[in-house]
Amino acid sequence: MKADNVTPRLRTGPRFYAGVVFFVLFLTGPLFIPLVYLLPIPLGWKAGISAGLAIGLPEVFAVIAIALMGRENFEALLQPFKRLLDRISPPRVGRRRYAIGLAMLLLPVAEAAVFLHSDDWRELFADHYLVRAIVWNVLILGSFIVLGGDFRTKIRALFIRQARVQFPVSASELPHADECFHQPRYTAHGQW
Repeated sequence: MKADNVTPRLRTGPRFYAGVVFFVLFLTGPLFIPLVYLLPIPLGWKAGISAGLAIGLPEVFAVIAIALMGRENFEALLQPFKRLLDRISPPRVGRRRYAIGLAMLLLPVAEAAVFLHSDDWRELFADHYLVRAIVWNVLILGSFIVLGGDFRTKIRALFIRQARVQFPVSASELPHADECFHQPRYTAHGQW
């Protein structure tokens, strides 16, 4: 059994080094999003490239890196980043830290909604669009660190069809708990 803090020996070769290139692109792909807005291309292309850098391309780069270097090498390279994330962002956080993290996450979303529907707001930030985009992206990414590992697990569960919510509530805290737990919510055919 290996200890978690021991990095296994990497198998190197030409495929490994090619995989490292895609591993670096996997990690840094979203960082190029602000630079896309400096390109002299139509806004629709900018939006598409930015969406690809945020959502699709890092995953594609990760799959290519795994195919080139192998799953063991990929996991070994990813291990220091996981340890760092666990150290700076514990699984459970306090109420104040969670509230700050939610504010960091929701403030850019609220501003984006106002920005889309207000010409005055757009004119106000027209000259500083790149700075605004960088600040909001850093806030959103930082919120995932501040909110902790449990929040990242909740976000990951959004993309798993079989994931279910289970609230940590004891039966004694619910009103008429005996009635609630003994009454079936669904019939045998799945109807109310």
